Amino acid sequence: MVRRRAGHCIAVGLMVGGLLMFGGVGAVGQAGERHVDYHVDHGKSAEEGPPVLTVESPVGLKDVEVVLKREGDVHQSEQVGTLGPGGSAEIEIDQSSGHHHYQASVRGSDADGTEYDFELRFEVRVIEELEVELLRDDVDLDQGLIPVRVNRPVERVELQVADGEGSQVVQEERSVDNRRGRIDVEFDAPSDISEAKVTVRDSDGSWTTYTLEPFWVEIPQQVINFDTGDATVDDEAAARLGETRDKIMEAMDDRDEHRSEMRLYVAGYTDTVGPADMNLRLSEERAQSIARWFRDQGIEIPIYYQGFGQEVLAVETPDNTAEEQNRRAVYILGNTPPPTSGDIPRSNWQRLR
Repeated sequence: MVRRRAGHCIAVGLMVGGLLMFGGVGAVGQAGERHVDYHVDHGKSAEEGPPVLTVESPVGLKDVEVVLKREGDVHQSEQVGTLGPGGSAEIEIDQSSGHHHYQASVRGSDADGTEYDFELRFEVRVIEELEVELLRDDVDLDQGLIPVRVNRPVERVELQVADGEGSQVVQEERSVDNRRGRIDVEFDAPSDISEAKVTVRDSDGSWTTYTLEPFWVEIPQQVINFDTGDATVDDEAAARLGETRDKIMEAMDDRDEHRSEMRLYVAGYTDTVGPADMNLRLSEERAQSIARWFRDQGIEIPIYYQGFGQEVLAVETPDNTAEEQNRRAVYILGNTPPPTSGDIPRSNWQRLR
């Protein structure tokens, strides 16, 4: 693509998406007493578009053509046409990420028919935008683990963590030896975290930050009465779950700005009737049934479930005691797995498929 704009001198410049581009300043062409200078500008962001070769002429030129060779082969040819005195043209260079050497020929003639043919040499390095993704489902703030994935090699990782009062309690920097892919950021976790910032930096000076502001909202729950040994949601259970679904939807609307991050966690429990191992399995099946019911009823965010059997009792009872309040479920809306607690003694959440 060729674009024209006003100009003041013969020059060649490059602007490249990404953070770094290599080049220099110097005489690159000559016609009689005329010299052509060029320079290379540093780009700022891949979002700004492709590299751009800018050709500026102080005299009128016609039949201007720019031919780009890359590593010796013709890569791109652009017919610029006519440039008025002081005019310029910008040629978008067809290059995505990578590092390439170019040789450019700028050809044309002035009003007297004098031909101009300037040879330019430069190199362009386009750096893919650095991206960091939080592996949300593997976050374990209790254990001080924030896993992220980066799309290209990074040199350093920086971490800042604030406690529940907003005071910064962790500030660390570590080398990761130009790793890419998954990076586990580990730290000594405070008892309460209000914010964590993970910054990744590459060797070219590019950097990006991900900010995690964890939240969890426990949704008031209704006791769900399953038949003994069964995990089917019957009409009575569905009526109670309908009330809970409405409360979940209301909580989601209250935090709509975080909707893309939200997950629903369903924890299931049993009373002490029956063997503990069977109750553990049964509680997970019931939690899964409730999670599936919520999804079928329009809750579209990711839903996770886990069972704790008779391990956590709302009401302490002897073995083989039928207690309605212990046949329960806990619902937590959050943007990372909820921290362990009295009700959530471990984190082994399964995603509903």
